[in-house]
Amino acid sequence: MDLWSVGVCLFELYTGKFMFTGRNNNDMLKQFMDYKGAPGKRFLKKGQFFDQHFEEEKGQVVFKWLTQDKVTKAEIIEKKIYDKPVKSIYEQLRKVRSSSDDAKKVKEFSDLLEQIFILDPSKRITVTDALKHPFLH
Repeated sequence: MDLWSVGVCLFELYTGKFMFTGRNNNDMLKQFMDYKGAPGKRFLKKGQFFDQHFEEEKGQVVFKWLTQDKVTKAEIIEKKIYDKPVKSIYEQLRKVRSSSDDAKKVKEFSDLLEQIFILDPSKRITVTDALKHPFLH
C-alpha cells in the first residue's frame, strides 16, 4: 500500500485546503517539487515523460514549467532548477494551527508527511514504519 494519497488526505483534513491544485501533469510536477525539490537525476530519467517535462543542461536537470506570460497570457515554458524546496509542509500546517494544537505534535505531523511525500516510492516511508512514527503515539 502506498501512503501518498493518505498523506494528501491528512494534509487537506488538517488545513482545510487542497494540497495540490495542478491543472495538468506538468503543473502537478511543479507543485510536488515546490514542496520536495527535484528528485535525483537517475530517478527522473527513468520516467516515461522525462523529455516532455525536463531537460539536461550542463549536467543539471531543468524543469520545463508550462505557464502563462503575465502580460500576453500566451503559454510559455519557464525553466526552473529545483536545488531545494520552495514551500514548507511545516509552514503550511503552522499557518492553520489553532492555539489548542500541540506544537510538538504539529512538528511530528509535518515530519510524517515529509516522509510520506518522498517522490521516489522506493524511498518513501512504509505503512509499517508510518505506524511506528512518533506522531501516532
